[in-house]
Amino acid sequence: MAAPRIVITGIGGYGRVHLENARRLEAEGRLTIAALVDPAVPDAYDTLDDALALGGIDVVVVATPLHTHSDLAERAMLAGADVLLEKPPMPTLAEFEHLLEVEARAGRAVQVGFQSLGSAAVGALRADALGLGPVERVAAHGLWSRDLAYWARARWAGRRSLDGHPVVDGVATNPLAHSIATALRIAGYDDAACVADIEIDAYRVNDIEADDTTSLRITGAGLPTVTAALTLCAPPELVRADDRAAVVTVHGGAASASLSYTTDVVTSGGEQRAYDRRDLLENLLDHRADGAELIVPLRSTGAFMRVVEAMRLAADATPIGPEHVTWQGEGPARYPLLDGIVPTVLDCAERGLLFRESGAPWARV
Repeated sequence: MAAPRIVITGIGGYGRVHLENARRLEAEGRLTIAALVDPAVPDAYDTLDDALALGGIDVVVVATPLHTHSDLAERAMLAGADVLLEKPPMPTLAEFEHLLEVEARAGRAVQVGFQSLGSAAVGALRADALGLGPVERVAAHGLWSRDLAYWARARWAGRRSLDGHPVVDGVATNPLAHSIATALRIAGYDDAACVADIEIDAYRVNDIEADDTTSLRITGAGLPTVTAALTLCAPPELVRADDRAAVVTVHGGAASASLSYTTDVVTSGGEQRAYDRRDLLENLLDHRADGAELIVPLRSTGAFMRVVEAMRLAADATPIGPEHVTWQGEGPARYPLLDGIVPTVLDCAERGLLFRESGAPWARV
């Protein structure tokens, strides 16, 4: 059989990672890169339609801004291609449900780019392979840093909407989205119907529309509670730690374990174990070739999409007063440090609290 022909869209941003991965697979004979799409990149096609006009396109990788995902994925499927859709899938639940209908009608497959869900550690924790006992709750914490250049990199960055279209680009829905998606998968939230309630406590230090410091609590009937405490206003050196300051902790009836979901390392009882990770594009190719089960089928991200929808409909993030913030650096490299954010995030994750329940002086009561 001829190698599948793929198109990659949006190669100026995170799409570069997809391009490098596709080149690796092309060298192995697994696929052929038929076209690249990005109007800002020389020698690339301006639109996906231009690339699809080549004919015989089997897979489209969509790595464009969030508010373009639904339209491009639909165009790809109606042209007969399967899709690797970069996370988050899309900014509204209505678009998500529409794309599920398109997927079924076109008879195509959509894999969502939550790379962390390819880790064997996720399956091991979900199946209690470590002997933690019944899962009582799952908590995620993220202590990352973003400078002013991050928010200025594109028109949609840090926006709740752009040109009348929802964007929902905040800490919980984009940069630290993997933390929530991973926690939901381990806790057994397999589709949108699993979610009963979502509590949101959102703040912003930066001069943006969206949130950069947020806590959430997600509950479902008969499922463990999932909480998240996330910020982009932490000391940047934390990301250089072994766990990259992005952790999902599973609290079982007998013990607890923490997954560094960017490195696939699980820590439990003072011991560490590294797990392998399956590549999502390779898995999609295997699905096409022999029906292998997709790791992150579109429907499985329904619970995460409920979080996105809740963030979209929530009130604006509460601005944090300048008296609680110290700015470091100069120019585009300038970044904020929120007072007491490290112990606050860790405490909220440990106890399953929202920021407003933590006693943090900058949190609303």
